[in-house]
Amino acid sequence: MLRPLIVDEKRYVYPHSAKLEANWISLDDVGKCMVAAMDRPDFEGSWLNIGGPQRLKPTEVAEALSRVLGHEIKYDPCTPKEFGDYLVEAFGDDVPAENRETMAARITAFY
Repeated sequence: MLRPLIVDEKRYVYPHSAKLEANWISLDDVGKCMVAAMDRPDFEGSWLNIGGPQRLKPTEVAEALSRVLGHEIKYDPCTPKEFGDYLVEAFGDDVPAENRETMAARITAFY
């Protein structure tokens, strides 16, 4: 998610269909899973499908954000290309100019 779009523009922008459910998970919890997996040599080369306990549609994520933030956040679907561009922009100077186009294309391909 892109904080400025949520906080400043009150939009939850994501490239999912409004009907698609996903088991969202925080990046903190992803990190905990990664650290725990490092202590498990039997996991080497494995694919771990991790996710949160609840399947939510993007509109439900927007509703949850609205409750937490105390004002309406609207779900604003975007294309994978738009999302890739948004993410690369959000990374700012951490992504060198010469790598931005390639990184945005990889994000687009992921979605």
